[in-house]
Amino acid sequence: MQSGGANRIVKISGFIQQQLRARKMKSVDPVTATRWLITKGLQERLGTRPGSFLRSLCRKGLVAGAEKHGSKWQIKKTSSPR
Repeated sequence: MQSGGANRIVKISGFIQQQLRARKMKSVDPVTATRWLITKGLQERLGTRPGSFLRSLCRKGLVAGAEKHGSKWQIKKTSSPR
């Protein structure tokens, strides 16, 4: 059984992948994905450092498709939903 926090992270990662498919996008930056999460009610606000919450999850390997290119994170569409 997953804890509430872990379950929330799985929902966030899955929602981002769902949005990439629905919007026919190959990837998204953490700031844009955070805006999607706010609209869906999975995140409260953008914050003073937009996208920082998602970037921290990306660093921990908790977001499906997250890759770092130079100093920038991108969340790429995966081959199968997670």
